[in-house]
Amino acid sequence: MSDERKAMASMKARDCIGFCVMCWVTLGISCSDSYMASDRCPPCGAHGVCDEALGKCGCEAAYGGSQCDRCATGFIRVDDQCVPGMCGDNGDCNDGNPCNGEETCSVDHICVKGDAVDCGPGGACRTSDGRCDCQAGWSGERCDGCAEGYVMREGRCVIAPCETDTDCDDENPCNGKETCNASGECEQGSAMDCGPNGTCEPGSGRCECDLGYEGEDCSRCADGFADFAGQCLRKNCTTDADCSDQKACNGREVCTSEKVCAPAPAVICGENAVCREPSGSCVCNDGFVWQEQSCKAVSCEMPQAPTLSIIHTGAELTFRLSGQEPIEVGATADPKALEPDTWMDGPKWLLTNDGLQRVFARKKGGGCAADSTFAFTYQVQPKYPPAAGIPGTTAIAKDDPRIVGWATGWVEPVAYGTGVDPAWKTPEKAVGPAQGTSTDIVSLGEGGTITLTFAPPIGNGPGPDFVVFENSFNDTFLELAYVEVSSNGVDFVRFDCAYLAGGSVGGFSGHDSTVMGSLAGSYRQGYGAPFDLDALMMKPEVRSGLIQLTQIRYVRIVDIVGDGSFTDSFGHAIFDPYPTVGSAGFDLDAIGVLHQAP
Repeated sequence: MSDERKAMASMKARDCIGFCVMCWVTLGISCSDSYMASDRCPPCGAHGVCDEALGKCGCEAAYGGSQCDRCATGFIRVDDQCVPGMCGDNGDCNDGNPCNGEETCSVDHICVKGDAVDCGPGGACRTSDGRCDCQAGWSGERCDGCAEGYVMREGRCVIAPCETDTDCDDENPCNGKETCNASGECEQGSAMDCGPNGTCEPGSGRCECDLGYEGEDCSRCADGFADFAGQCLRKNCTTDADCSDQKACNGREVCTSEKVCAPAPAVICGENAVCREPSGSCVCNDGFVWQEQSCKAVSCEMPQAPTLSIIHTGAELTFRLSGQEPIEVGATADPKALEPDTWMDGPKWLLTNDGLQRVFARKKGGGCAADSTFAFTYQVQPKYPPAAGIPGTTAIAKDDPRIVGWATGWVEPVAYGTGVDPAWKTPEKAVGPAQGTSTDIVSLGEGGTITLTFAPPIGNGPGPDFVVFENSFNDTFLELAYVEVSSNGVDFVRFDCAYLAGGSVGGFSGHDSTVMGSLAGSYRQGYGAPFDLDALMMKPEVRSGLIQLTQIRYVRIVDIVGDGSFTDSFGHAIFDPYPTVGSAGFDLDAIGVLHQAP
């Protein structure tokens, strides 16, 4: 056995306790004096039998795991037994949307859908609490009745019928005179129009005219006033005050040397704004704010969905906003487009076509700045990139000339997880160049984390910007981790990821890189998984300036416990070799830098 093989065996031998035959099959390690060849399996419990040929437990149909102590797929634990089904109680079936009804778990442990909330034709269900919001004219817990003052006509709640005009009177003559028609329905009258130089007095329904104007609709100049360029101003004046029409938005009137009033230029507010009396100040329209001497569209919240540079065919993007606002989505094959081919009601978009797809999402209804629109280009393909050395792989070798730097330090304390011996708590081995061996690493333990530092910082250039190296001894024994970055060491943002394999991997089984995207540990030792900072451009932490992609000084690696309790960005359970001991969890070799900040 080579020195490297012996070193690897030393590290992983702890994982072989009690079933040395499995170690021989997987690692080529002979049984030591401490573990007899007859000790071929781990404890198989009450639901498994040792398969001596393979050196592992053969589980009953309902059970799984290396020791047959977990329920197999399609089974759940009830009263300490694994039985067919998908739920143990009603809570397992709750989809979080009360409008769909209350889901229950049947006696056969199958989730049964509840009766959806029916708000009828006059209401809509609130997903926050399952109550009905009624439209105007409708009332009742389920919006199935008419509100006071309304009656049902051909399935609609309409204003209650009338007998006389008085039944329709809203006591506001400025709205016009309401009348009762021959069908017994109220009809709205014509509102009083006082023009730009008067206002309607609600009590009388008459127009109160501004200074200098008169008439039923305030359209004539009063006595002593004359029309000057569309304004009624005093015919004679002594001072400017004599000419004032008490309005600021149409400009400040002046008394000329000829003692006649003259209008002044009106206030110009520009696009998306109006002049407000009596101050004469410009006020932005709804949906716009005053910035840099003009009204600019409000920067709204941007819808969010997973952003992976490479993503699997059939991935469903579900866009979300913190509130309940509707979202519209669209896409195009043009990676540089500023708009989709067409906008559609969201919030979901299904990536069905292979190749480049640029996907857009925005809050429906407009009134938001262009930078509030989500726009990201995905490379859609049936599988994720294959193992190192296979065409289509994205693996980067430790001696790749594109690597221009390495991590220069780490943040104390390292948050080690469970199952890691002191001998492998060596963060200094993750600093500097990758070695591509089994032993020159730091083991994080199950669920552990480590943060490495970079001086100079990592920059954001074309293509991948840094690469993470693990120490897997082959292309399938892949221990995985999330990757997060930060500029200030306090605020971090995580790369989205995907994992498509289902079911547990086991302590000495494996999976390959084609089922995983944007996860550290997807390649064997000596080859690293690349990460492109452009994949984070749409994240709120980046858009707000908390994280500057041109100045990444910290990279955090978070081990994924391989029992399925951790999930990817689509909610899929993630599995990797589990359980392992001694050097459990992600084994970090190094992080290489492909682009450095200037």
